[in-house]
Amino acid sequence: MKISTKFLGGAVSDNFTGSATLIRIELGKKILRILIDAGLIQSSFGEMQEKNLNLAEKIEAEKLDYIIITHSHIDHIGLLPLLLKKQFKGRIICTEAAALLMEPMLKDSAKIQSLEAAYSQHKEEKMEKKRQSYFSKDRLLLGKYDKRRNKNKNGKKNNSHNQAVYTMEDIPAVLEAIKNSGMPYQNWLKLSHEVHCKFYPSGHVIGGGIVVIRIKNRKEEKYLAFSGDLGREDGLILPPPEIVEEKLERFIIESTYGGRFHPSRKQELKHLADIIKATQKTKGKIIIPSFALERTQEMIYLLSMMMEKKEIPETTIFLDSPLAAEITAKFSSFWEEGMFSDQNNCPFNPFNPNSNRFLKIINSQEESDRMIASPDRFLIIAGSGMANAGRVRGWLRKLLPKSNTQVCLIGFMAENTLGQKLSEKPLFVMMNDQKITVKAKINSFESFSAHADKGHLVSYIRKLAEKNEKIKIFINHGNQENAKSLSESLKNFLSDKQIIITENNKDYL
Repeated sequence: MKISTKFLGGAVSDNFTGSATLIRIELGKKILRILIDAGLIQSSFGEMQEKNLNLAEKIEAEKLDYIIITHSHIDHIGLLPLLLKKQFKGRIICTEAAALLMEPMLKDSAKIQSLEAAYSQHKEEKMEKKRQSYFSKDRLLLGKYDKRRNKNKNGKKNNSHNQAVYTMEDIPAVLEAIKNSGMPYQNWLKLSHEVHCKFYPSGHVIGGGIVVIRIKNRKEEKYLAFSGDLGREDGLILPPPEIVEEKLERFIIESTYGGRFHPSRKQELKHLADIIKATQKTKGKIIIPSFALERTQEMIYLLSMMMEKKEIPETTIFLDSPLAAEITAKFSSFWEEGMFSDQNNCPFNPFNPNSNRFLKIINSQEESDRMIASPDRFLIIAGSGMANAGRVRGWLRKLLPKSNTQVCLIGFMAENTLGQKLSEKPLFVMMNDQKITVKAKINSFESFSAHADKGHLVSYIRKLAEKNEKIKIFINHGNQENAKSLSESLKNFLSDKQIIITENNKDYL
């Protein structure tokens, strides 16, 4: 029996999106190839196509037997349509909830790529028109025209980088490849005579799973597991991640917040409550840019329960995001299955506007425009989370200049996004080449992350180590600083040989 682990994407680096880990299992003459996650590398559109095509080539989709998905965030599933185009013929394995969320998430990714491709193409055409104008006939009298024209022609860029990695037409094939429309937790699935897999709830996002792989032959039995993105011990709507019971030889764990501790949620909840109370007096609006999957549903649940308990004044929560509305409807269908923590204390289905009197869905762009112009006070949750796209930009464009507007930034803001620029409380921002004055009050919150922080990660690994003295911990999905910080903390109860900070394109036996 020989097992190798190779991190093709998502290892410790500055850009740890594009999660893709190849497991190669040799059992005599038989070789089983399993890819854990197939994430899209997220970067500027000009770089995205080349990086993801290169990742797909390294994966060698045609040789894979299975792709196992830990959860349905795009940096873990976004490469699937491309891999099927590259002749992946095996089955995709995920939980039932992850399977239901995969379609809207992939469609949204394809839509965004299509829009960015069109915009990039438009910019390229404008540049080409400028070049053509420069070399128009009225410039023939200028010296060295032929030399300049030929230089320009030879240096002209190929616009293939303006194409989307995949389109809407590529998504049905992904959904058809999902085995059994998803798996329940804690059920072993046979991959081959010697290899089985199962999922434990990860607590990060609905449908998220810690993947356990069992390899067993006549001589020995081995277990390895992947955390995917690990949730918090004090999650807002999901129970904490379950501890793997099997005797693990290897555990691959993410380190997104491996060097950081989340601030006190109690203090930030009080701050949020104070903002809502203050806005009631000024008759302003509260804008919350939010990620469509999990963060939006967490905020709907949290705010609705605070209103139900009379901790904050009642106000309407408007949801203005087609993707978030679709995902919230799926959360509503899961409500009766009892998978949420503390749901017995909620007398209604928070994700169903027919049950939750505080929640209203905005169903069209026209309705969104009317609500933006409305003088009424209310709270709005709109996509996208970093305010770089989506309907939230319409709200910000109109309401940032108003001093009675409150903007609540509740997630990580990547560099150069509008959310990151607003977090610095500027006097103005540029939106669609327009200078927008910022008189609104900008509030940043850092306690709502759905990722386990350093304390939670160390606590989880300590519990595993108590059961598995010789376990090896592979740290991935984080930057160097957070990975090294987590590694140092683990040395309090593990030896140096038991801790590996992963590198892309390196085999670990």
